[in-house]
Amino acid sequence: MNQFWQKFKHRNVAKVAAAYAALSWVLLQAQEAVLPTIGAPVWVQQTILFLLLVGFPIACVIAWASDVGSDEPLEEESESLKRVENRPSKLNGKTIALGTAMMAVIALFAFYVSPYVFDFDPRRNETTIVSDTAAFRLAGPQSPRFELNLGSTGTSEWGLNTEIAISPDGRYVAFTKNGDGAGEVFVRDLYREGSTNQVAEYRWGTDVHGILNFSEDGEWIAYFDSGVLKRVRVSGGASQNILEGTLGRTSGYHLKEGSLTFTGANDFIEQMDFETGTRSMLNGFDQLDATRVYRWPQLLPDGNTLLVSAASEIAGSESVLLLYDIENGEAEEIISNAVNGRFVEATGHIVFVRDSALWAAPFNIATKQIEGPEIRIINEIQTNGILGSAAYAFSADGRLVFLAGTDVAVASANLSLDVVSRSGEVLNEIEISGRIGQLDISPDHSQLSYTLYENADSDLWVWDFAQSVSGRRTFNGNSSRARWTSDSSSLIFNVFSETKELDGVWAVPSDGSSDATAVYSDTAIFSSGSSQIQSLSYSDNKLFFFSGAAQIGQGALWSLNLSSEQQAETVVSQIEVSPNTEEVWWSRISTSPNGEWIAYVSNESGANQIYIRPYPDVSSGKFQVSATEAVSPVWSQNSNELFFRSGNRFYSVAYEEFSSDTRRFIDLKEPELLFEHTIVENHLTFPAYVYNPPEDNFIILSTSNSEESAFSTTIYEDYTTLTVVENWFSELESLASRASQ
Repeated sequence: MNQFWQKFKHRNVAKVAAAYAALSWVLLQAQEAVLPTIGAPVWVQQTILFLLLVGFPIACVIAWASDVGSDEPLEEESESLKRVENRPSKLNGKTIALGTAMMAVIALFAFYVSPYVFDFDPRRNETTIVSDTAAFRLAGPQSPRFELNLGSTGTSEWGLNTEIAISPDGRYVAFTKNGDGAGEVFVRDLYREGSTNQVAEYRWGTDVHGILNFSEDGEWIAYFDSGVLKRVRVSGGASQNILEGTLGRTSGYHLKEGSLTFTGANDFIEQMDFETGTRSMLNGFDQLDATRVYRWPQLLPDGNTLLVSAASEIAGSESVLLLYDIENGEAEEIISNAVNGRFVEATGHIVFVRDSALWAAPFNIATKQIEGPEIRIINEIQTNGILGSAAYAFSADGRLVFLAGTDVAVASANLSLDVVSRSGEVLNEIEISGRIGQLDISPDHSQLSYTLYENADSDLWVWDFAQSVSGRRTFNGNSSRARWTSDSSSLIFNVFSETKELDGVWAVPSDGSSDATAVYSDTAIFSSGSSQIQSLSYSDNKLFFFSGAAQIGQGALWSLNLSSEQQAETVVSQIEVSPNTEEVWWSRISTSPNGEWIAYVSNESGANQIYIRPYPDVSSGKFQVSATEAVSPVWSQNSNELFFRSGNRFYSVAYEEFSSDTRRFIDLKEPELLFEHTIVENHLTFPAYVYNPPEDNFIILSTSNSEESAFSTTIYEDYTTLTVVENWFSELESLASRASQ
């Protein structure tokens, strides 16, 4: 063995192997330092590594073959070993045969494996192509793709696992991680494994939060923080404000080097010029249909044409893509039943979302016309049909990222109404199907009211506990946020109509014996569509509701006396529940059983906290209830107890009331954790839980226990998987070309 090792050390194969390994190590270190710096695509690194691996056995075979012909045996070798080595012709023949075989194997390996490693030309496989007129299967291309585990990202208020964006050069992916009312922005370098860094934090506070976008130079990431658009460098650091003030409903925006195009407070499209700091509505945009919401704007390369989604407040099949000419103020519909459209300049296509799938249509930017069939290119991506949002993004060089999944708004139909004991035990499930929210229990505890959503419509239904049946109470498609009157005979609710002529407070008998009638309306209060009913005081029949405003912190709490003959007396209560935001629906004003106290949520400290004030003299005291971030206060109607939640944790606070000659006080005990239970609470479901005093249990809108529930499996899973598609533009062009043929 010692003789063999001595011989091997002197052979060329050992020297070549050692030298090759050393040189490879140096090259790998060099490319690791140089290639990311110059922005080389990831396939360059993959190609270098692949060639080094394939080249190693080839070098060894060549060195072995050249060694065999040597006639200079080692002095330590035995005579028998020398005789063996002095048979060159026979041994060289075997070597040549062996070397040829190895070269063939390596060549076959390289031929079959290389496309999966560094060749990013599309490979053919079976792909379903669906146009607007037909669906057919054909051998289509698919570019290489891989998956990235982003870890546990939580879920945003609107259900998406995370907001995502990709830098123009395709190097960086930005995404969010969400907690209770807050989130974080992370950046991942696709060229460096394990390089995921937190760069910013934000709070929800409004409908507008998260929603990431890269600057054109790729150096900045823009995001929303409580309705304020900010930016932070990819490398991290201090955040800067881009746009302060009220923005419209949750929507995308187009950030260019010198301007910002976005949805304004009135749901029309505005622009801001960074050089002058001026902010103005696009020319003539207010002449369009005011009942629509305009979202996800993109300024096309000509600088004068805007691609924008137009839909009702709840985006659905009525959503269309418009081309808006900024110069003449005219809009033209180009694609129906579509939302979240984006122009792909490199291929000349408009991609858009329809039915939780990504579609594309060839677009001639010169003529501003669609010139070919619409095709479905990715079958399932995570979307929100209510907002028209979709979890996809692509870089300028053709790298696509997306979240596989379904529509989270539709999936919310898989929610359940769990009856949960004070200890957290699920006692049973109320059998109500559909996309529901906004729960309220009647004062006699015999019925449960809720809002049922069907596409863009919403109406009120009532569940009877004794008979275990539901009955519909409104039929206008514009009703929501019902509250029971003190005698359980009627429901008081909001109406927000497309024409806004019927907006206000309405009432309907709880047994459905007659139609709904108008109770109160004030154009100045309800025209914005943001005046949300909060609660009704059973002690004096006063209805509390918030009126939103066009500026942050200007929302006001109103009290409507339902016992008055005209039912129109209002009292403004100056409580700024949202000084850091313009939205107030999440405050959940709750009145004590005796009507002398109100509990509400305010973000005045920078985080959502629960406070209590005396009523009607709200200025005579303020008491903080929660020690941590908390929402959704609910008074018990039969005990001195207040409930609230922090995330999925439900708490109880006992209290005692007392007064002096001049003031009233409330002694709050230490909050007690009752249980943890999943709750789905957002703009449409809020309030998503009630307390039932006779049974001492809670009814909570939660995720379905069914393993087949799309909502529970795609939204509340322990991790989020991001799909990355390389050279996606080639795939898109090939699919479109074959479909047109």
